[in-house]
Amino acid sequence: MKRVAERPHVQNVKEGGLIKESMRTMSRELVKLGVPVKNVSEAVHSVADGLGIAVTGGISTRSVGRLTLEGGVAAKLQLVHKIENAASLTLSGDGTMHKHINYESRHIALQVPDYRATVPSAEFYPQTDPAVRLVGISSAPNHTSREQMKGWKDFVDEAYGLWNSSPAGKRKAMDYRNFYLKSLAMGTDHANDQKKLKKLFQDTKRFCDREVRGERALLMLAPTELIHVICQLTEKKIADVGGQSAWDALQATEQARRNESLHQDLLQEYGKRAYNALPPAQQQEADFFVWGGCCMHKDLNAHKGGNARMMAYWSSNNIAGPTPLMNKDNDAAAVLGKSAARTRAEDVSSAGGVKLTSLMGSLFHHRDDKKGQQESTAIFFESQVGYTISFPDTSNTRYQSHSEAAAEAIVHLPVYIRFLDFIRNKKESR
Repeated sequence: MKRVAERPHVQNVKEGGLIKESMRTMSRELVKLGVPVKNVSEAVHSVADGLGIAVTGGISTRSVGRLTLEGGVAAKLQLVHKIENAASLTLSGDGTMHKHINYESRHIALQVPDYRATVPSAEFYPQTDPAVRLVGISSAPNHTSREQMKGWKDFVDEAYGLWNSSPAGKRKAMDYRNFYLKSLAMGTDHANDQKKLKKLFQDTKRFCDREVRGERALLMLAPTELIHVICQLTEKKIADVGGQSAWDALQATEQARRNESLHQDLLQEYGKRAYNALPPAQQQEADFFVWGGCCMHKDLNAHKGGNARMMAYWSSNNIAGPTPLMNKDNDAAAVLGKSAARTRAEDVSSAGGVKLTSLMGSLFHHRDDKKGQQESTAIFFESQVGYTISFPDTSNTRYQSHSEAAAEAIVHLPVYIRFLDFIRNKKESR
């Protein structure tokens, strides 16, 4: 019995020439935990050795990359499935710049099944929990409203196209328009481009709603009436191009485009008729869409406006104000230069609290870790106050960083002065 217990358990990576599903899942989990793709197979063997498990075979770097991509495809399929089973959606998104490239992130808040609950069958989950799902992060040429709306449309087209081309989609196709119809709210920042984005999204939602209602209305028509409508459309499309011979001369792609355009116009016309026949309460429900703007930029504008008004106060009241904090070149020009150079040096040199916090940030927390005194600052503070500090990151665009820097300068001003003396005394040339 002891020999049997000591015999190592054998685990095969592949079964029938294919990587087993459990190994696929483990590979993706290791990548998610930060294990480099090229080291996943080695990590599997190292852990298995520690547990007394003999692993036969391995996972190549290329296979790990493909398995990770498979996980991304499965995640999109699962997200479409959850969207279709949710009663409503709340969207959110934001963008940022990194090395002059614009990146957009998107999220969806929705009710998802509680898979932990005890359920009577595998496909019925009576309990749901609120959840936020990442739609994705993508680059964009710019941060305009239309480009942001295009990002949402690209996601919807890709995700629903992926579902409908999958085996699950062959059994039950999903209509991409449900995404827009179920979207009831959007949360963004309080900028003008986001207000326009909300309008663009709301217009798209209305368009999809009228289109769906138009399809239903056409299906309700009697066969003779539907044939009459089709004949009218056919006559119109031929007359628009100048007759039957002109229509026959068009390329097939142009004919298809005109047919699709007329079909869309017809759906919108009948959809608007169906919408106008609804009671006001149902019309409001169909068009319901709420936009919430974050107050962050309002607070930021208040800080910027307050600083600008404070700076303007000095000149409007003939007060000298804060001393201009010049760089070495402007300081030399102001002292030794001619009147024109001196005037220009004074004009281009700024002063005040924001200038001070910017200079402190570039010295105590530089964006380039090879410059600045951030490590020396941390060590000096530990020797002076008993703990290290990280000066607010004013070198990068960070909300409230200058306010935090001002508070930090006020609280620890004597320590920073001693540290500046320490830096000055260390310099060989002063």
